Amino acid sequence: MYDPDYTLPTGIKSVRYTVDPQTGTGHHFQHDGNRNLQGIHPCSQLDGYISNLQSIKAIADNLKEESTEIDTLLANALVSYADKRKLEYPSIEELVVALWELVVESNPSVISKVQEIQSRRLHIKQKYPANCKNNGVDSVFGDL
Repeated sequence: MYDPDYTLPTGIKSVRYTVDPQTGTGHHFQHDGNRNLQGIHPCSQLDGYISNLQSIKAIADNLKEESTEIDTLLANALVSYADKRKLEYPSIEELVVALWELVVESNPSVISKVQEIQSRRLHIKQKYPANCKNNGVDSVFGDL
């Protein structure tokens, strides 16, 4: 059982709880900033935390995973429409090499490569039309 309302006792800076592995007996120590003070023994509240430690760790791990997922979704949402469109397009280098091999080198074996690049470009143009409204904001960026 996790208790989000737990607060340290007045004047106490930290709490340490140890369990003797042989006897299972717990010791609750409080530190006031200057010295260690032995606290309540046994301490049912801390015994409850220790008995549920695996559950508490699982909750923490789930929160961490969800936080990572939220961060990823947020990062993706912040990428502009134009940037998403541009990122999927073939690179300038890929376009130039394909054209160079086809036109300058007269290499007919690159025709399928050129067709594949053009097919990707057409798909992206359909997926991200050049003149559209994205979330109520005009996104006009010419015909890539």
